[in-house]
Amino acid sequence: MSMNAVLDEETADMVTPGQKEEIQKAMALLNKLEEGFIHHMKFLIEALNLYSATETVRFLCLVVRLDYNQFYANQRLNVNFVVQ
Repeated sequence: MSMNAVLDEETADMVTPGQKEEIQKAMALLNKLEEGFIHHMKFLIEALNLYSATETVRFLCLVVRLDYNQFYANQRLNVNFVVQ
């Protein structure tokens, strides 16, 4: 269940329509920030994997610590993501 759905269920009776629009804008901004963070983290991990193969194995230890549960490895990148 997405965070938006949880918030909609829990806050349906507590917010006015104006506040609901503000919450939706804030959630859209947070989703965009999360997508950007995942995008950059995935590229960092890929770069460290490359450097661990060519430079030193210590980078591989950092990759394992950054992505210990393979969360970023399993994320699909949005190719339309543009950094402004």
